[in-house]
Amino acid sequence: MGSNKERVYRFGHFSLDPSQFKLQRADEELSLRPKSFATLLCLVQNRNRIVTKDELFESVWTRTYVNETVASQCIGEIRAALGDDIHHPRYIKTIPKIGYQFIAEVTESLAPLDRPSIAVLPFRDMSPKGDQDYLCEGIAEEVITALSQVKDLRVIARTSSFSFKDKSLDIQEIGHRLNVRTILEGSVRKTGSRLRVAVQLINVADSSHLWSEEFDREMGDVFAIQDDISVTVMQMLKGELIGSERGPLTERQTGDLEAYTLQLKGRYLMYREGGRDFVDAMTYFEKAIEITPGYASAYASLSPCYLLLAVWNHVEPNTVFPQAKEAVLKALELDPTLGLAYEALALVRILCDWDWEGADRSSKRGLELSPGSESAHNVRLIYLVAVGRMDEAVAEAEI
Repeated sequence: MGSNKERVYRFGHFSLDPSQFKLQRADEELSLRPKSFATLLCLVQNRNRIVTKDELFESVWTRTYVNETVASQCIGEIRAALGDDIHHPRYIKTIPKIGYQFIAEVTESLAPLDRPSIAVLPFRDMSPKGDQDYLCEGIAEEVITALSQVKDLRVIARTSSFSFKDKSLDIQEIGHRLNVRTILEGSVRKTGSRLRVAVQLINVADSSHLWSEEFDREMGDVFAIQDDISVTVMQMLKGELIGSERGPLTERQTGDLEAYTLQLKGRYLMYREGGRDFVDAMTYFEKAIEITPGYASAYASLSPCYLLLAVWNHVEPNTVFPQAKEAVLKALELDPTLGLAYEALALVRILCDWDWEGADRSSKRGLELSPGSESAHNVRLIYLVAVGRMDEAVAEAEI
């Protein structure tokens, strides 16, 4: 997490950015003298409790003698900027003979970064039957994975961005909470073999649309749609044209649409309710492998399911651990650059082998290859907790 100076505080129609020494109302920058700004910051950071005059003097005027008149002048300047009333305060309440208290509700976010940043929200299911949620999440996750490979583009992990699913928050609020400049949202409508995907790239600062497009194609073109979305976002955010010689950005381990759909359905179940539907997910992964024996992602997804059979006491560990190892090693044989396979390997090293160094290497490699993957972050968190590195685990959990 960032320090206080890297945070932006929001209350009412105002934002307070210590890193830029700015107090703003909407897009209007308000003028405060340095000591008045520091006084407001002190009160905001210690909100919901009384800040005594002595505390305020020590915080703002360290090692400098001041009297109460100077502090009162600063408070008066702040109230004028905020339009606050001393008799009916909304922001700063005077506690006679003691000090002051900031009483408005405050939200925090990290200060905007210099480099381009984006959050991809889960796409909405607009299909007639409302039964394509797995496809909506799958397409969004594929785009996250593709964008995560782009140097200098900060992409919010699936865990954080998908937490806003079905939340009635506007784009600016979501953007501020995730500390990103742009948000990609979309919808999916599948009717028969036709697939319609509508996407919008939105600028968080003013909610303006940087780009929007609708893809109306056959379901078999889903890979091309994901690539088109990812490439266009890169061009919009980085101002760089992607060369015509580029390879596909999304996985091409199978050209079979049925196998790919089965893999998406299985992954969707694995994410739901902590993976408690993993037995059903196994069925999907096994069917995908039957259709495409060289499908590395399906093997990598199947491996943790064997481990969960033991964890949830369905079977004895010794009967399924060898199958978990076999599946993940097959995945790595088929694709040694697959982040998902290194995640599965880390879990095998933790649960089967108690190989902490191997788990460390594998979980790190999984994150390097898939930095936007929720499962990659979860596996890294599991490892850190297992070896007692709790400070790092807390930091990982907050990503």
